Parts: sequence; C-alpha cells; structure tokens
Amino acid sequence: APDQPTYRAKLNELLSHADPGVRGRAAQALASTVGSRDAARDATGAALLPLLEDENNFTKSMAMRAIASLDYRAGIHAIVPLMQNNESNTYDIRGFQELDGSDGRVHHDGSAWSIVADAALGALKTFSNRIGERLDYRINYQTKEADIAAAITATTAWYDANKASLPPAP
Repeated sequence: APDQPTYRAKLNELLSHADPGVRGRAAQALASTVGSRDAARDATGAALLPLLEDENNFTKSMAMRAIASLDYRAGIHAIVPLMQNNESNTYDIRGFQELDGSDGRVHHDGSAWSIVADAALGALKTFSNRIGERLDYRINYQTKEADIAAAITATTAWYDANKASLPPAP
C-alpha cells in the first residue's frame, strides 16, 4: 500500500483528471483518507470546493458528499444553492467490451434519486448531524417531487437558523 502523503497527493492530482468519474471518485477517496479530525481537513475541503462548480453533475455530487464527510463547514454556503439544481447526476462509462464480448457499461449515481438537488440535501443532512437540529426527511418514489420540495424547505430553514454560526465561505 502507498504511504499516506503519496496516496493523498495522487488523489489531489486526480481531482483535475479529464474523466468526470475519476474526479468524482477521487474526491470521495480523498475525503475518506483524510477524515474530519485530520490536520489536513480544511486544506482538503478547500481543494474540493472548486468541484462544486464542475461541468459534470456526478463530480459535483461526489464533491458535496466528500465535503460533508470531512465536516468542512465553510463549504456549506456553496452547497445550499445546489438544492435548486434538478439535473441528473448520473455518469456512465461506455465504449469498452466485457469479457463475454458484450458492450460494456458501468453506471454511477451521484445520489439516491439521481439528481443534484438530492445530493445537496444529503450532504446538508450529514452536516446537520453535527450542527443545530438534525434534519430528518424521507423521500417516497410516489411523491418524490413533493417530498424533495418539502426537504428543500426544511433544509433552507435549517441553514437560515445556523448560518451565523458557520465559518465564512473561503
């Protein structure tokens, strides 16, 4: 296994890889190697912030999840507006052949409901486990749109109640 500094440096490089799937997975892996109590947490969170503006919604969604897992609270301000983004956050790898000769495809979802708003809600829910009143919402497939709208309303109220105690956006 590579030593931590070498591994982290490689993952940081991969945050700017041409493939959006690699960028998203690198964000997730980097956050998992650093964690919320590591001295490198804030620097790692800051390195992940530009991915919230990535052209690819899968990458953007993985970055939100990574920032939340780091408990990088300065990133909350940039995640909140993404609750309004209802675009798909899936990513497919295609153009390869499976061992049995069939066309290969690997599908990745950026969140449970496959939209950026859901990824933002999930990240903010993770933050709420440590800040203020814990957010608790459920999304049912039969009432998905209404449930997501209600979750956005509740999460916006949570943010408004807690934003004064958060570190400023970098």
